[in-house]
Amino acid sequence: MIRINDLRLELRDALSEEQEIANLKKLVFSLYPITETNLLSFNLYKKAIDARKKEHVFFVYAVDVELTNEREIIQKNYKNIQLSPDMKYSEVTSGTEKLENPPVIVGFGPSGLFAALLLARRGYKPFVLERGYDVDRRTIKVDEFWKTGKYNKDSTILFGEGGAGTFSDGKLTTLINDMRCRLILESLVKNGASKEILYINKPHIGTDVLKVVMKNMRQEIISLGGQIRFKATVTDFLIENDELQGL
Repeated sequence: MIRINDLRLELRDALSEEQEIANLKKLVFSLYPITETNLLSFNLYKKAIDARKKEHVFFVYAVDVELTNEREIIQKNYKNIQLSPDMKYSEVTSGTEKLENPPVIVGFGPSGLFAALLLARRGYKPFVLERGYDVDRRTIKVDEFWKTGKYNKDSTILFGEGGAGTFSDGKLTTLINDMRCRLILESLVKNGASKEILYINKPHIGTDVLKVVMKNMRQEIISLGGQIRFKATVTDFLIENDELQGL
């Protein structure tokens, strides 16, 4: 697969996804020795707006394409074409010993959420303990706080399902060269987020959609055998003979 960078479309040429893809293909075919018959796959990798000149605003793209003549294209050393880096997530190697008890995760913010999701997908049936409420009950409590100013120590915007980010403005910040990012974004899309976040510059979900995504991810974990306990505050570790016996 190869990546073609710095493709530009006028705003009027990208009014819909269908029009956008069609015009990008036409542009690629006009710039390089690539035809529809060479094309095996065509996917957006990045999309951004260039608004440096207010009188001429346009979209800038990078696309990943799979071709029958990739070797030929690469050998021509085009300035804006390179091999696409492998962004596939590398699974962690599973252990060989059987777990006597399910793994326990404390907290259901972003880290706890994805730890539980990955463990569940590998068949480990995690047990999650979260001191706050699920996202629906959190919404009620947070709305009450904004309207009345009354503080509830058992439910704040800082903890509960999804963590503090559930009630943020929904921006997604990732380490662009970290191969795990793609898995995170794909998991969000699988559970209800727009697929635009896979390629748009400065991706954004929004709290309204994020609430739905959180619930869907929770249900995925549960459907794979995981358990999630809300209003379960962990206060200490129970350790005997240098071994963890409980929470």
